[in-house]
Amino acid sequence: MSHSQVYIPGNRIVECDVCGLTYRFSEMRRGIFGTQKGLIVCPFDFDGVHPNDARVPNKIEGTLKEVK
Repeated sequence: MSHSQVYIPGNRIVECDVCGLTYRFSEMRRGIFGTQKGLIVCPFDFDGVHPNDARVPNKIEGTLKEVK
């Protein structure tokens, strides 16, 4: 087991949907992208958003100067 045996109120023990190991719920993350979307996974199996897949807002800062 990868968690302590100490009782912590409100912090239940759950299994990782990818590897099947048990962790505290506070250590788990919800998969947000790709094959892990919607799964509850441990920190070691969590695949975050790749920087190339991150969306960049198309926002112009301030107003543009008039071209003469």
